[in-house]
Amino acid sequence: MLHVFHGPENCTKENCFICDGGLQLCLVCHQAEIELDPLCPGPSEEPITIKQRLIKHIQIDQVTHCWNWQGATASGYGVMNINSKLIGAHRVAYAEYVGDIPAGMRVLHECDNPRCVNPAHLVAGTQKKNMQDMVKRGRNRHGIPAGEKNGHCKLKQFEVRQIRDLLAWHGMPQREIAETYKVSRSLITKIKTGKVWAS
Repeated sequence: MLHVFHGPENCTKENCFICDGGLQLCLVCHQAEIELDPLCPGPSEEPITIKQRLIKHIQIDQVTHCWNWQGATASGYGVMNINSKLIGAHRVAYAEYVGDIPAGMRVLHECDNPRCVNPAHLVAGTQKKNMQDMVKRGRNRHGIPAGEKNGHCKLKQFEVRQIRDLLAWHGMPQREIAETYKVSRSLITKIKTGKVWAS
């Protein structure tokens, strides 16, 4: 069974999950004391494992307990080069600590932090569940607040409802609606098609 610990208060020699025998410390202790600890096996001529590569590139947030990825990123997500292929670091962490990712499933962040690779914060789920979580948490795919929570938002929720009414029930041309609300015609089109302000 997987044991994921957050800090030194959970570190025990019996069930530390960092090393399989050698170093008996939790990840926080491992990061802080690897150079000083006599139990640390030190540099090895053995090839580094994927799990060791993963651990080498994280920093633990003591408040959220997220294991924030410090290596390469793409679209805000950590990435690792595995067999000459870039794979999401969160997917690698899930596979290494939890197990195989079920076919057709994604690895979702319960902490809503795309850089987090803490297996305790990761769950397998569908793309539909991922989108539902995104809407529920008021975030878009780039981690930017949606709707009125976004500081660059030009419209309020009640104005979007008015625009939808004008489009659906009054047949008002998009050009006129855009001029009335002082927004671009393309924004009105995106509201109409549900590309923005979907809920």
